[in-house]
Amino acid sequence: MPIVFVQGLAGILVKPLALTVSFSHIAALFAALTLVPMLASKLLKNVSPPDEVLTGNKTKNPVLLFGKFLHGLNRLYGKLLRWALGNRKKVVGFVVVALVLSLAATPLIGTEFIPEMDQGEMAVNIKMPIGTKLAETQKVAENIEHLVKHEINDVDYIFTTVGTGNLAMLGIGNTQEAVLQVKLKPLEQRSISTKEAAEKIRRVLANVPGSEITVILNTSSAGPSSSPVEISIRGDDLVLLEQLGDQVLN
Repeated sequence: MPIVFVQGLAGILVKPLALTVSFSHIAALFAALTLVPMLASKLLKNVSPPDEVLTGNKTKNPVLLFGKFLHGLNRLYGKLLRWALGNRKKVVGFVVVALVLSLAATPLIGTEFIPEMDQGEMAVNIKMPIGTKLAETQKVAENIEHLVKHEINDVDYIFTTVGTGNLAMLGIGNTQEAVLQVKLKPLEQRSISTKEAAEKIRRVLANVPGSEITVILNTSSAGPSSSPVEISIRGDDLVLLEQLGDQVLN
């Protein structure tokens, strides 16, 4: 419950979960105090008392029946535990063999730090030379949109934005930049993965003259990533950051 009052980004992330747990507990308490007693009074009217015993030492009371089941399970567990303590070598040998087999199968499982998710989304960023007019950028974006649709048959729709770039969220537009948001059909309705589609688009657009084109995949919940490795340089000196960025790039 105190998590509900957390402020900032942490509150935005965890507050819905905290509210869900709190409301589920309140609903469970309400059901335990109202619904359960009412149902018990209606459904357990004809239940035999605990001291009523039928022929053969049997009973119809469900509580006693469940208690007998637990008692039988407890006896089975006791027998199994006594056998394990009396056959320690067999038990230890079985555990060791199971551990060795599991370790031997580890290379067959494979590992991945952040698994990729085929979300069927990608962005095609177009960057023309500085000073390019908006109409020219739009013409190039339309040509690239037709090329993508012609090359990839599994495209659901393409949303094209001209005159904006990576700084669009800040309200800064550039007439020489455009972005194509490509959405593929659902995975079960297409014969190609998002990664394969992106590779085909890169090969086709590599021959488009006069423009710098990058294809960015949205492969995980962490957001889109254009390459397997990303280098981030941070600091307060913008000039020094630019110099370091150029050094890393070159």
